[in-house]
Amino acid sequence: MTKRQIRANDIIKDIRAGKTDEELGERYGISPTALKMVMEKLVAAGAISEEEIRGRTSMNEDRQVWEALRSGSRNYIFFTIPIYDTDDLNVEGTVNDVSEQGLQIEGVNTTVGERRSFLIRADEFADVFPFVFDATCKWVETSGETGPPLAGFEIDNISEGGSKELRKLIGLLTL
Repeated sequence: MTKRQIRANDIIKDIRAGKTDEELGERYGISPTALKMVMEKLVAAGAISEEEIRGRTSMNEDRQVWEALRSGSRNYIFFTIPIYDTDDLNVEGTVNDVSEQGLQIEGVNTTVGERRSFLIRADEFADVFPFVFDATCKWVETSGETGPPLAGFEIDNISEGGSKELRKLIGLLTL
């Protein structure tokens, strides 16, 4: 699955320019449900107001469906967020999904049980300061010799400040 990058400023400009939900979905290659989630995150972050999205097709769908989707434990990133191994900053992966307990990383070679220290810099996309944490690999999945590895990590150790930034990241940049 190819990651789609959506710049918050771009979609905000398009919303304010009056683009329809269908035009936004087509331009950014996202479903109506994903568009609705993006808009909810932008409102929660204070990037746009509820008045700006009131009456849109995507916002008129059943509210219970939205709440059910939000209550899931995984939070899928709708931007490409790089993650770095603090022992070797040349080792870079991508965060695919994240929660306060752990995350899925693509592109970092690891083994089950390995403990790593990571740095996340999401400040390019949102008001989130860089933060570090320690995590242990719980699973690894490879797609042959050509595809990048996927790995699930459980967060073992994170500072109070890092935890605060992680929660901001989850709130601002996930579906």
